[in-house]
Amino acid sequence: MKHLTPKNLLLCLLGSLIYCAAFNTFIVPSHMYASGFVGISQLIAGFLGKVIHVNFNLQALVYFCLDVPLFLFGMKVLGKKAILFTFVIVAAETFFMSIIPVPEHMMLNNAFAMAVVGGSLEGIGTAITFRGFGSSGGTDLLGMMLTERYRKLSVGRVNLFVNFCVYMFAGVRYSFQIAVYSLVAETFSSIMIDRLHKQNNLVTVNIISSHYDEFIQFINKDLDRGATIMDATGAWSGRPCKVIVAVLSEYELGLLEKKAETVDPQAFIFSNPRTSVLGDFEKRLSAGQ
Repeated sequence: MKHLTPKNLLLCLLGSLIYCAAFNTFIVPSHMYASGFVGISQLIAGFLGKVIHVNFNLQALVYFCLDVPLFLFGMKVLGKKAILFTFVIVAAETFFMSIIPVPEHMMLNNAFAMAVVGGSLEGIGTAITFRGFGSSGGTDLLGMMLTERYRKLSVGRVNLFVNFCVYMFAGVRYSFQIAVYSLVAETFSSIMIDRLHKQNNLVTVNIISSHYDEFIQFINKDLDRGATIMDATGAWSGRPCKVIVAVLSEYELGLLEKKAETVDPQAFIFSNPRTSVLGDFEKRLSAGQ
């Protein structure tokens, strides 16, 4: 975790605040269920609420307790710094969920509108947290831990399986209409994350520069990525040159282009979007990992 700065911490806290405000203001009053561990905590709190009566937000407490075992196991897999940062974010979300009031009635006319607005705001909050190189734990943390051990898995697949279980259980236990609206909210949340979080989008980058060794060092050391160096010949000049080929995220491409301004402003860099990668390529949840 190279990017634990006050600015990134503020971004993570802002993202958590927006997510929790959307959850408490739009999702909960509509009786919808969030994805991941937040949705699981809603289901568990719903059962516990029928047995015990408390004066505080039981769902927020359950959410925090579900993440604690992951923190303990995750230290060995992801390192203490990464887990500590995630712990701070989860603690902040627990606090925000506890203090942000839940309206007694829906703020909009129908559940579909609540799902669209609530899901979109949740996605914006999550994307801001990712931009701060943070994670809110839950299925994201579980997915990262499992993919370290089982390479055929991915964070997306783990999220998909957990969310499928949450919405199926909510549909069977309560109503399929609730499950459908919850899926609508999750869909819009995912759309907003993909729009704003460039770490999910991969590109193939080609670099032609006489300072290729400095670019290689930046890609290997700063971005923690691999690259391939190929010998080529300029068709116009007839001079030999080196071509660096690497697969990066759109966010990492931005860092590379910024680095090129100081390394070699005359470097020829072009990229191919929407790259699909098979094999041993680490697709990260955030650039801080």
